[in-house]
Amino acid sequence: MEKFNTHFFPGGNTTDGFYSYYNQLTNKNQLDRIYTIKGGPGVGKSTFMKDIAEHFDNKGFMIEYYHCSSDPDSLDAVIIKEKKLMFVDGTAPHIIDPVYPGVLYEMINLADFYDNSKLMPYKNQIIDLTDNISDIFKQSYNYLKSLKNIKNNLEAQYKKAVKSNDLNTFSKILTKRIAKGKQGYGYGEQKQFISAITPSGLRNYIDINTNFSNIFVLNSQVGDLTYKITESVKNALKQNNFSFKSLYCPTAPDTHIEHIFIPELDCALITSNKYHQCFKGEIIETNHLYDCGKLNKDEIEYETKLYESLLEKTVSILQNAKKAHDRLEKYYISAMDFYALDSFKKEFISSISI
Repeated sequence: MEKFNTHFFPGGNTTDGFYSYYNQLTNKNQLDRIYTIKGGPGVGKSTFMKDIAEHFDNKGFMIEYYHCSSDPDSLDAVIIKEKKLMFVDGTAPHIIDPVYPGVLYEMINLADFYDNSKLMPYKNQIIDLTDNISDIFKQSYNYLKSLKNIKNNLEAQYKKAVKSNDLNTFSKILTKRIAKGKQGYGYGEQKQFISAITPSGLRNYIDINTNFSNIFVLNSQVGDLTYKITESVKNALKQNNFSFKSLYCPTAPDTHIEHIFIPELDCALITSNKYHQCFKGEIIETNHLYDCGKLNKDEIEYETKLYESLLEKTVSILQNAKKAHDRLEKYYISAMDFYALDSFKKEFISSISI
């Protein structure tokens, strides 16, 4: 399988609030050094990681990019596997606990490059903005909780109509096609997101990540039971000792797997619907797994419109949070010594390139 850079979200704005899979990244057996980067908003944490990633990318190393769900153009983490190095934003809401300080974890504090005396005149504004951002996120999560209830209503419709025997048979046949009777080299599951609800709308990195020779695409509807198929495939992969990446849905972040990547098999299983479409690979229809006569189409149409409305409202609220965060960043940017930071960054990159 050809190597390529990957892009994921290690955490997300979900129906269960901010949901983190950061602990899935900090594997002490796979990394020699984990650098946690501290500092206020706008001080250059993401840029620091981007510059490191660019340096190693230019040298031919494969880079794992982990994006921020509240600003997808910013990075929350970068991993250079071949160097066994990880760089991660260690500030809220994804605070990383340095379990093995000095021998595995090392902190880089970008607060060393800003002048606190330039921030103090704006103390009240900074506190008010920070608290306001927190309140805005709470509001967005309340809407997402409501969205979860709507999704449960949609699922109830499909549960009444599903042909259980057909679903089970379908899952077994698909699993055989994916595994091809092979055994893996050792079980390992990493959980992440590849889709996110962001201030710029619904974002995903499905297309850029699906550079696999074998891609199976399940055509689905929002709220249907496709997750039962992916769960069945996951269980079979585990039983057959494969390592894989399970990619969860932000509207069911701990229960519904949307996609599975199995590098050992050079294979991906993708769920495609109106919110994350995939046109690569073999398209497999799933409508035949339901008795359409038992589906209340009027109810599904109504619930779907509610679902879309709640999503749109959540995105608009997240946009307000982003605007407030941008205002907060300006205070810290004005206090930064970026010249000194750039000098430090060049020396640091040189030191880890040896």
